[in-house]
Amino acid sequence: MPILIPYQINAKEYSIFVALDASGFDRLKQYDPAEFSLNKVIRMFSKLKLSSISVGYANEQDIQVVAKMLLEDGNPQRALNYLSRGWEYHPEKGDHDGPPMSIKPDGSKVQ
Repeated sequence: MPILIPYQINAKEYSIFVALDASGFDRLKQYDPAEFSLNKVIRMFSKLKLSSISVGYANEQDIQVVAKMLLEDGNPQRALNYLSRGWEYHPEKGDHDGPPMSIKPDGSKVQ
């Protein structure tokens, strides 16, 4: 079961954390894309700009822990910290903080 957690990051923006379980990743490996509709995001975010989407992993125990956290206080921060507990910056594995990179062989921008 995937988890979708929208959360406000400042007065003008919100982000979304998507956590897929093993079956979700199995489907991705079969070229069966995951999809969610932005229309289903809580209406309280309708006036805000989407800043980012993070995709992570959650096993069955993680899903239970996160569900309990969200039910206890309704504040997603503790659940987000739990789900992103392994977050690290790995430039050698493709992480970068620069502008979007082109996949074109000559490096030109996509029009």
